[in-house]
Amino acid sequence: MESLECQMIRNISHSIRRWIEKQPAVKEESITDSLLYQISEITPNVKYKAFTRTEEAKVTGADWEWWFVYPEYSFKMRVQAKKLSLGKDHYSSIAYTNHYGLQIDKLIIDATTKNYAPFYAFYTAETGKVLCEHNINDEGVYLAGARKIYNSFIETGKKAVASLDILALSNALSCWFCCPNICHGHSVIDFLRMYYPLEIEKKEPPTEMFKISNHLGFHKETPNYVKSLLDINQKDIPDWWEREFSRDIDGANAILICDKRKNINEPKVII
Repeated sequence: MESLECQMIRNISHSIRRWIEKQPAVKEESITDSLLYQISEITPNVKYKAFTRTEEAKVTGADWEWWFVYPEYSFKMRVQAKKLSLGKDHYSSIAYTNHYGLQIDKLIIDATTKNYAPFYAFYTAETGKVLCEHNINDEGVYLAGARKIYNSFIETGKKAVASLDILALSNALSCWFCCPNICHGHSVIDFLRMYYPLEIEKKEPPTEMFKISNHLGFHKETPNYVKSLLDINQKDIPDWWEREFSRDIDGANAILICDKRKNINEPKVII
């Protein structure tokens, strides 16, 4: 049986799809703000903070930083959002360049130095085949690995990129909360190994094949800025938090933390 959290996340993703269908010109920034806010509002174990500084995600490479915090370890992602317009070629959006260079390059390069897994969130009302064998493809939000996107569409040279091409490398947002490889006694690493192995791969050879610290984005110790945010009980996060941890959150426009420390089904892992 699906958890209440799973059902609520799926409902939010469906609502994003309906929003795009009714208002095709809606901006991806508006969708991102609404998406993260809704997740934090309906899910008690999620904390969300949008940062007040004016740094643009198009410069930094990430719209939000996403944490999954478990009793024995934490997993960190950074996510860049893109809206897929019906029937359009999306190459120029994926290959977006500013005076810092390719946006996707920065997202991927920073992943190694800051130890996070690089991802894209795609907003769409289109339907196509996805990674999941259950083919959950009726939602409005999908997650794809940035390295896989780069290898498939940038490294190979300029070519037309349709929404269906991108969806084929993606999974629906709800999969991150509903998939049996995350729920029912499994770890998020099982899910990542199955669908996004390239995004958690480190360049150096592993010391032990299944040691979690051999994978990009995994942290033995949850950093203070994340623990501090989880410890704040009030709904409105105080202004001092952003000032105190400005260096830690540099390069992202918001933070979303899913607190899984009370997940009794989480298995023991090799740290």
